[in-house]
Amino acid sequence: MHSPEHFRGEGEKIKHVKEFGKVDGIVHVEDEFRPKFLQEPRIHQFIRDGTLHRSPSERPIDPFELFLDLVLVGVVHQFADTAAEEGIASGRKLVRFILSFTGAWSLWSDYSHYVNMSGLDDFPQRVYTFCTMAILIGFSANCTGIPLTQEEFDDHIGKGSLRGALGFFLVGKCIKFILHMYYGLRLRSFLLDQWFRAFRLLIFAALCLGAMFSPKLYISAILYGVGYLTDVFQPLVITALVRIFNYGRSLRTVTIADDSQGITDPSVRLPAFAVYNIEHFSERHAAFYTIVLGESIASLLYVIHDTEGTARNSVPPDARVGINATYGRAFMVLLTTFLLGWLYFTRDWGASKIHPVRRHWFTFFIYVNVHWPLCAALNLASGAVTRMVKYSDIDGHSGLEWYWGGGIATAMVCLAVYDMSYKWDFMTTRRWMVWSVRIFFRLGIAAACAILPLAYGTLVDSLDDLQFVSIYACFMVFLVAEELIGKLVRNEALC
Repeated sequence: MHSPEHFRGEGEKIKHVKEFGKVDGIVHVEDEFRPKFLQEPRIHQFIRDGTLHRSPSERPIDPFELFLDLVLVGVVHQFADTAAEEGIASGRKLVRFILSFTGAWSLWSDYSHYVNMSGLDDFPQRVYTFCTMAILIGFSANCTGIPLTQEEFDDHIGKGSLRGALGFFLVGKCIKFILHMYYGLRLRSFLLDQWFRAFRLLIFAALCLGAMFSPKLYISAILYGVGYLTDVFQPLVITALVRIFNYGRSLRTVTIADDSQGITDPSVRLPAFAVYNIEHFSERHAAFYTIVLGESIASLLYVIHDTEGTARNSVPPDARVGINATYGRAFMVLLTTFLLGWLYFTRDWGASKIHPVRRHWFTFFIYVNVHWPLCAALNLASGAVTRMVKYSDIDGHSGLEWYWGGGIATAMVCLAVYDMSYKWDFMTTRRWMVWSVRIFFRLGIAAACAILPLAYGTLVDSLDDLQFVSIYACFMVFLVAEELIGKLVRNEALC
């Protein structure tokens, strides 16, 4: 471990804020990793006394993390397919999809946060990886059988599906609870941090147990939803604890009359709090978003009729050799999905940015919680568009158009909030379009995407499915073109 590296001058402080966030100093801690069957527990990055302790190098993504991402994307895509089954959408199916998605996301987040803060790539971690995959598969299978009405729920099979799903979910939470308790006992400096996280899991588990044995379906949904909020607001509570102990550090600092420097009493040692490795954290979410987009594209694949005109398997009735209406629908959805990826992985030439996790505790909270509605919306849209692309005779009143339009609209709102959470240097530079106007366009396009399903088979009888998805593609083309031009610096050459 090196001595604390404190800031010298305002320029160096700004540089460190961009890289590591608002901290008093930085201590680089070497991870003495040795390949062992069982590794000693450790926290890779933490804050103590206002000083950030972190590894001097970035931590790469483990291949098994990407393996788990693929499993999760397959699981949530099954949720979307179930919501769009029989070509009919409904509000009850949407609620079941959202609750199922949040459960799978919570299990994935538990694993991701453990690997980010404490990952050792030893035998227990790989066992935990496999257990999480197995739990996700069992959870998803039972979630798809959860009934939509109270009458179905009163049936023995309906209650069994709900209890089976929550049972798998609780097993995943129990594993994470044991890990927090173990780390708190082995690493006494992190006892408060780890045991608080374990206590939060106990609250969630108690609410899930109540949901398992509730006689009413809506009460089960409410109890689970309240439990999930404990996951959502955990970062805020951790941030509050860090601020409280930093305030205590300022109270135990005495000032000498002849010297304005504060002297800290070394006899009092404040607890340490585990924090995210920002590079690994952001790369994990970006990788998962990419896999979600790829899964959306995979749902567009179709086969054509054979040379005698008979269909092979279940194929679109207008899928012929060459360019046709089915290919047109797939192309437009592909273009829309690709440009949604473009907007997420935006590039601002000549401008630097401060990551939301480094910028402020509130932007960190926004960044963490904007990804799950973003990915959920894209999964729901892909589940609906699978049938809209492959079948040209979908009823305009089936509701799938609302899944698609609402999913794209929600994704656009999330991308606008995601962009706002960054702090861009170009906010003070002369560009062809100011930053606030770009955000306004994103939100405006989101509103247009949300209301467009009204025209699909309702207000305009001549609007077919190809024209419907083409309008969304045009929206995305306009938005990307507008942002590309708006980001250019005035009176500066393009190359």
